[in-house]
Amino acid sequence: MSALDKIAELFPNRIMANIDLDQYRDDTYSPRVKSADQFKEELKKRIRQHGVYGDSTGFDMLHNVFRYRPAELTIWTGYKGHGKSAVLSQQILHLMMKEKKRVFIISPEFPAVELLYRLLHQFVGNSDANEEEGEVMLDILSSCLWIYDVQSSLKPNDVPALCRWVMDKVKVDHIVIDSLMKCGIPPDDYAKQKVLVDQIQSVAHQT
Repeated sequence: MSALDKIAELFPNRIMANIDLDQYRDDTYSPRVKSADQFKEELKKRIRQHGVYGDSTGFDMLHNVFRYRPAELTIWTGYKGHGKSAVLSQQILHLMMKEKKRVFIISPEFPAVELLYRLLHQFVGNSDANEEEGEVMLDILSSCLWIYDVQSSLKPNDVPALCRWVMDKVKVDHIVIDSLMKCGIPPDDYAKQKVLVDQIQSVAHQT
């Protein structure tokens, strides 16, 4: 059995495509009108946080500049091959191992086992990882990483519904979509891209 086959066999947190997302497609959201004093405890918490708050990227140069904060959407952009996925996967490892956060990855671009194989290289710090190191990594990640095991372009309406399903069923801290270009929208259809981003941001705000 190859190292890749071993990783595939050992990783149980793969979410398959046969889940029912119908009840999670509705984006109804009733406005909540409150008086200012009802936000007192939240305001106190925000005052205590002061300045930069949220989960760090793991890169020292960004420590006091940028964080992943609750209810916010972050988009990494750049040309193909510039290393977006590599940088992002390094931060995913940091979030899970240092910040103790739960992460869900939607990655139509890479099969689940290839995604784990890439993470393994960064986990051990070299490209010669062995099966034992793979098992050690999976033991650590089994309680904090979930992967959507589908390698085809998603339908745009599936993405926010899947995010809602995961927040309801798995209750993760971070959702990573790699990449938005694989979400079933032509690269030159900016109107549909905006709608999708708005829908995903709405899920972030609500959950």
